[in-house]
Amino acid sequence: MEKKLFIIILSIVFGIIGGVFGEIVTRAYLIENSFNIPFFGEIDYARNLSGTSNLIIRDAKKVVVEQDQKVIESAAAAGNSIAGIYKKDNFKNFNFFGETKPTENSVAFLNSAIGEAVIITSDGWLMSNFKPEEFKLESGKKNLDTKNATEAVLKNYLIVTKDGKIFSPDNFVVDKSSAISFWHINALDLPVAKFSFGNTISNGQLLLATNWQDWTWLSMVLAKTDNAVDGVISSDNFSSHLLLDQTPRKEFANSFLYNLNNEIVGLVNGGSSAESIDNYNAVINSFLKLKVISKPSLGVNYIDLSDLIGLDNNSLRQGALISKDKNNIAVVKGSAGEKAGLKEGDIIVAVNGTAINSGNGLNEITNRYLPGDEISITYQRSGQNKDVKLKLDASK
Repeated sequence: MEKKLFIIILSIVFGIIGGVFGEIVTRAYLIENSFNIPFFGEIDYARNLSGTSNLIIRDAKKVVVEQDQKVIESAAAAGNSIAGIYKKDNFKNFNFFGETKPTENSVAFLNSAIGEAVIITSDGWLMSNFKPEEFKLESGKKNLDTKNATEAVLKNYLIVTKDGKIFSPDNFVVDKSSAISFWHINALDLPVAKFSFGNTISNGQLLLATNWQDWTWLSMVLAKTDNAVDGVISSDNFSSHLLLDQTPRKEFANSFLYNLNNEIVGLVNGGSSAESIDNYNAVINSFLKLKVISKPSLGVNYIDLSDLIGLDNNSLRQGALISKDKNNIAVVKGSAGEKAGLKEGDIIVAVNGTAINSGNGLNEITNRYLPGDEISITYQRSGQNKDVKLKLDASK
């Protein structure tokens, strides 16, 4: 009798436990609003991210909620390769060397960064979207004194890495045509940032910016746009922008944009759009390989035929039609294009076998090479395909 009673009580206990467990599972996976797991409504990608503005995706029935965790992991991984840029004078007011734990002074100093950079080589080269004041002052003069400005930067700034180490930069190089600068510190085995070059961004894609203070901002790409004047594009001026669904907060000025694979895809410029990292493909490649900033030049102006609507001839629906710009120039005099015999009316259809189309513009492809590189161009003239080899010049 006692044995039967024990079995009955045990069955009731397990039945109650099973019912409670079933209720939890039902609420978590079958009921929309329980436990804040919104499988049938909205997903808030900004949840748990410090300093973010909310990004809501409605009707996200097929969106996996693990995306939240992916965003957090991506932000953490990207943040490891970010360093802070500081004015050396600030150290006069903050004496926290040897501290075993953060104090009000050290926290105040860490939050006083005036710029940030990403580590691009393990032996101490960093890249920044921050332009030092010394170069801003020099830029307003007729003759830019690069040497004096560089010496001032090396004298007045400090770099702080994520592990708390403080460095005085020993080398500095700036791209005079943009805000991109390269800094060097005497360090080894640094965590290196990853880049994503090429036509990898799609409309609706989620991107995140994470800054030196470990704040994260999430946004969505609405469109990718290229600059063209009256429909004519320069082969030497690749400029691509990412139109975002919201304007970045001021805390993310000069920050970098990442995809969810922790790869840099853009640079925040303060407005509702960001610059594509592809704009700096040639700058970064030339600097990493040659330690100088140099951009390739083909020297032709063209119309991207893939952008035109209503063309009946299938053979004219892609390619770069060499055409005159607003200055009445189709092929720049003395350029690599002119030396190769390219003329107005020619249609460039491929570079080194890569077709010119909506996914690969002529300027985007040439931007992948270095000055002095030999490339093969396939073009159409009077309905016939021709091939020519040429060496790219250095952009002036």
